[in-house]
Amino acid sequence: STTSDLIPLWQGRPCSKGTTDFTRLLAGELVYSGVRRTPVCALPGDVSLFGGTLRPAAELFATTLDVWLLLGEIAESELDCDTANGRPATRLAAIDRLARSFCCDRTELSAEDVLSVARQFAAAQEEQLTQALKRVTAENTGIFLSVIVSGSGSFLARRVIAKNSSTESAEVVSLDSHLTPEIAAAAPACAVAVLAHEETHGVFQRDLLPHPAGG
Repeated sequence: STTSDLIPLWQGRPCSKGTTDFTRLLAGELVYSGVRRTPVCALPGDVSLFGGTLRPAAELFATTLDVWLLLGEIAESELDCDTANGRPATRLAAIDRLARSFCCDRTELSAEDVLSVARQFAAAQEEQLTQALKRVTAENTGIFLSVIVSGSGSFLARRVIAKNSSTESAEVVSLDSHLTPEIAAAAPACAVAVLAHEETHGVFQRDLLPHPAGG
């Protein structure tokens, strides 16, 4: 929800250049751009509105959660208030937050105007991650046979993978289907729990992980 981690694997093991967050940032393997918590003002590029171009206010008025809510990639939830203003993660509230990022409200920006803004933010984030993947794959020559995808932004990852010549033909292995959507969305936390169990008990137990119904 906060970052995108691009981790090359060789024979099942990480072969990333960076080993800390700082060195992974330097290598382009860690990108602080996710589908929920990233402020829209942190996305690259300008926004076109009413024949002009502008940048959103450099304040935490709206996040990428609002963008993907409006575009239907993330489901609404009245109970989810982990948003820029603490109000529910609904499309109507997302419109208000995105309008506020341009220092206005629905009296100045219509729902269609805000939807146009959301599409532009989505395109900017997709391009940002496309360029990041291009950099990482360029430094790891060859064709990737498979790509493992996890996290709440899996839908965006698939788009980016399809646009890269080194990964476009790769088998996309989704943790959503191999485990559960809930585990896939919290894959790093789940991995830490499994590693801790392995360290304590000296053995990996796949039964620790829930599986999809019928899986």
